[in-house]
Amino acid sequence: MIKKITSLQNPIIKNAILLQEKSKERKNQGLFVVEGIREVEMALKNNYSISNIFYTEDGDNLNKWSQINQERHIVVSSIIFEKMTYRGKASSVLAIFQEKEHLLGNLKISDNPFFLIVEGGEKPGNLGAILRTADATNISGVIFSNMPSDLYNPNLIRSSLGACFTVPIALARNEEILFWLKKNKINTYVTHLESSKNCFEIDFCQATAIVLGEEATGVSSFWSDGQFEHIIIPMNGTVNSLNLSNSAAILSYEGFRQRNQ
Repeated sequence: MIKKITSLQNPIIKNAILLQEKSKERKNQGLFVVEGIREVEMALKNNYSISNIFYTEDGDNLNKWSQINQERHIVVSSIIFEKMTYRGKASSVLAIFQEKEHLLGNLKISDNPFFLIVEGGEKPGNLGAILRTADATNISGVIFSNMPSDLYNPNLIRSSLGACFTVPIALARNEEILFWLKKNKINTYVTHLESSKNCFEIDFCQATAIVLGEEATGVSSFWSDGQFEHIIIPMNGTVNSLNLSNSAAILSYEGFRQRNQ
């Protein structure tokens, strides 16, 4: 039976707000929040398990989400819904989903895969934009190394437009990734400003992984110590650094261009 909640003090509502605001709570409970019709649909389509779905009385969401067990539907007032969401009424719907494990071993290796490895990455907006590009260019997967941000941060989900649910993702430590790359014989290139080859002169049609770091600090010495070839995006201006998501987009589309000529 569909629940109806009219108080902000209800434990279910208070917990949903807590999941929006606190990374620690998301990790402890293994739950996260998704806002918006498109994003909820993408999470469902990609086999994320739903715990609860919230909408207002004036919405037509019961019919739209009829595939979800009615016991998981919760109707709230407009005032409560606006308190629960970043977007307010513009969201139309908010849902709580269960997190997935993002293990390196779960990534599928095709004949000539193309992976991005992102070391660090503090800004959820940047990471969401990278995933959106990865979806657009049909990348084999994005591997986040030593990621300080939370994969289920609402800002990351929002900036990815739901691509965080469609792109194969792995979370791992540098040492695990290095072992995995060598085991699967993947040609690996590290973005770097020194002793680097023009990225447009590299053959990305073979099994490829590209390592990127923060624009302020670049990759760590773990990746730049010489065991992998350095590549650079040519820049003819006075600055020598590009935004992380822009760099990822340029390299992703170069790989996409080469593989679709």
